[in-house]
Amino acid sequence: MKSIVLEKNGGNLIVIDDKGFFHIVKKQSNYNIGDEIQINNINKPAIINLKKLTAIAAMLIIMLGSSYGAITYYSPYA
Repeated sequence: MKSIVLEKNGGNLIVIDDKGFFHIVKKQSNYNIGDEIQINNINKPAIINLKKLTAIAAMLIIMLGSSYGAITYYSPYA
């Protein structure tokens, strides 16, 4: 997988792959920032998919909000 070096951090490189995910890779050679390198052993992306997390949070807020309205509507107050 082709990646571009974004940052050198001690013995590690922070790269971005062709799909737009960031990865932390151990420094294997003397690379400079902006170099295009070939990486084969990349595990999972370093960043959580923000769209999925936002959708789950919105769904939970809607579910909890609607159940609270139903409980307060049907509970006796007198």
